[in-house]
Amino acid sequence: MTTLDDLPFDVDSPATPTGAKGAKPCSRHRWTHLVIAEGVSLNGTRGPVDDYRCPCGALRDPAASRRGRTNRSRGNRAELDVARSIPGGRKMGPLGLPWDVEVGTYARLQCKKLATRPSSNAIRKLIEAIPATGDRLRGFVWVEAAGQGKRGQRLVWFLAREFAAWHGTSGWTYGLDVGRGSSTLVRLPLDGWVAEFVS
Repeated sequence: MTTLDDLPFDVDSPATPTGAKGAKPCSRHRWTHLVIAEGVSLNGTRGPVDDYRCPCGALRDPAASRRGRTNRSRGNRAELDVARSIPGGRKMGPLGLPWDVEVGTYARLQCKKLATRPSSNAIRKLIEAIPATGDRLRGFVWVEAAGQGKRGQRLVWFLAREFAAWHGTSGWTYGLDVGRGSSTLVRLPLDGWVAEFVS
C-alpha cells in the first residue's frame, strides 16, 4: 500500500505549464464594499482599507465609475431629447435593444451623443446592428456634445438603398456619405427629416 509520503511530490518545484488559462474577467463587476480596520489582515490585504472590490479581484476606480455614470446619464438625456423631438417617437434604450428610439411603425433609430461625428463605416455598422425586418427604416442619430449650455448638431443617417425603397430617389436635397458598395448613407439634419418625412 502506498502512503502520501511515498508519492513523488516536491513542495519546492515550480509550477508545470499546462496551457490552462486563468478565469475569464468579469463582463460586469459586482462591487462589494470592503472595510478593513487598521492592523487587521484579510486574505493578504492589510488595513486600513475602505474601497469597493469585485470577487474577481478588481478594485473600483471612483473617477472612472463617476465618468461612466455621467456618460450614461448624458446618453439617456440625448435619447429622450431625440424621442421627444420626433412625433410618435418612443425611447426604447433601457430595454437593451439595438435601437434607442422607435418612431411608430416607420423607423428604429440608434442614438449616440458624442463630441466628434463617427466615421461612415462606424455609422453603417451601428445601423446594420438593428435587425432588418423590412417593415421599418433603420437609422442612426448623432447628437453633438457641444458643451455645457450649448446645443450641438443633430444629424440622422439611413442606408441609401432602404431610404430609397421608402421615399424614392427623386428630389433628394440632402447629403450622401459614400461607403463601400451598396453602403451609401443618406445624411439629413434631424429637424429637416422630421419636418419632411415624419410630420
